[in-house]
Amino acid sequence: MLATIIEDICDEYDAFSSYSWVATTYPIGLSISQPFSGQLTNLLGRRYGLVLCLSVLAVGQLLCGLAPRLSVFLLGRIIQGLGAGCIGTITAFVETDLVSMRKRALIEGIGNITYGVTLALGGVYGGGVANAIGWKWAFRIQVPFIILDIAMVAFYLNIPQGKSRPIRRPVDYVGMVALLVVIILFQFGMNAGGSVFAWNSAAVLTTLILAAVGFLAFLFWEIYKAENPHIPVRALLQRTVAASQLSSFFSNFGNTSIMYYVPVYLEVLGHSPGQSGLRFIPLALCFALGSFAAGLFVKVTAKYYYINFPVQACSVLGAVMLCTMTQTTPSWAPFVYLGIYGAGSGGAYVTRLMGLLTSADKQHLAVVQSCSFTVRNTGTTIGQTISAAIFQNLSVNSFRSLFRGQPGLADRISHNYNRLDLLSGLEKQTAIFIYLRAARGVFFLAMSVLVAAAVSTFVMQNNELVDSPRERRSAEEKGELKELKKAKDEEPPN
Repeated sequence: MLATIIEDICDEYDAFSSYSWVATTYPIGLSISQPFSGQLTNLLGRRYGLVLCLSVLAVGQLLCGLAPRLSVFLLGRIIQGLGAGCIGTITAFVETDLVSMRKRALIEGIGNITYGVTLALGGVYGGGVANAIGWKWAFRIQVPFIILDIAMVAFYLNIPQGKSRPIRRPVDYVGMVALLVVIILFQFGMNAGGSVFAWNSAAVLTTLILAAVGFLAFLFWEIYKAENPHIPVRALLQRTVAASQLSSFFSNFGNTSIMYYVPVYLEVLGHSPGQSGLRFIPLALCFALGSFAAGLFVKVTAKYYYINFPVQACSVLGAVMLCTMTQTTPSWAPFVYLGIYGAGSGGAYVTRLMGLLTSADKQHLAVVQSCSFTVRNTGTTIGQTISAAIFQNLSVNSFRSLFRGQPGLADRISHNYNRLDLLSGLEKQTAIFIYLRAARGVFFLAMSVLVAAAVSTFVMQNNELVDSPRERRSAEEKGELKELKKAKDEEPPN
């Protein structure tokens, strides 16, 4: 939804230079709240934890729909992220509690059909509402449905709470705040560099250096000092867990670049937000089908490793095709390219998840799941920040060169492509070319990080999926026999 109306939002607040802030405040909220969801369910239980999070989401949604200025809108987006982050992780906890390992992949596939359908509707809904009655109503209309959701969860949802008494652990406020500060400093430096300040300016260099130092300090605190780390770095270093998390980071990085800059590409060419939203329907539906197909394959074969190769290749292929788009690309091409990318992305989501679930220690499983959401959304935040920096720098520098004698016009055009109507003839065609070239620069970035996401999964272990105690004992015995054989082979000859 946001991807198709973000240009209208920036236009209303005259804040196209703040494009990345509009997009990333929500995942910043997600990154803060998700690791806290385990402690929240310990305090309130699954049911009332969800009620609280849905209430927070409704408040954020209402703020966005009523915001008189950009600062209020950004506050609403952060509050939305705080609520939505815990909703996703608590749901994942419930799935882990109730669904067997082999069926989990299929359940994820079925769940992603719902996700895919709503993803497809989101773009059309956002663009359609924005065209008809204004973009703020895209937020306002959702509030009554969230309230209905709160009532259903509070009075009808039956979630077993388990027999064990929850363990109360201290919240790592230092780690939480440190991660937030690092992300904000990094985003400010990348967003301002080349567009607001020169890259070698004191403001940009200082913020980026502080972000790097802060990140190292954050890692030191989480590894050596935190009693209950916000992100348990040690638990994430197991080979398959680390590979899955790294791939998730790169995948969300590339995904956000595609989701936010394909609409830019289309709307620069004259498509409305609603028409841009239609182009995402194949992505959403193919994401759902790819996820379901991968989940079904895993359920039938109890294997996830080998299906990972074709789905990763499909994801990369879709990104490669997006990089070929130009001003003369047929209007049907984005449908196909996004569909191919969506199918691969949906399947890859399942294989990464199964690698994570079969590799994490049982005692750390809930925590690792929470952190996987944080890692993914940190990838989204950093991906949007770097994508915006690349787009802004490629376009701003070119416009300043094109309109060398008219700096005011260069700034207006570079900060809002809806101002292209101020131009005509060759100047307008050149400006469109500049914007499309900047968008392609972002697509090349997305392709690169999706290749990194694919390569990261190739080092995952080929773990077996086991459900019953008998299967588990058999798998453990096989593992012990392999270890004994390996040790015997490594013994020196007498």
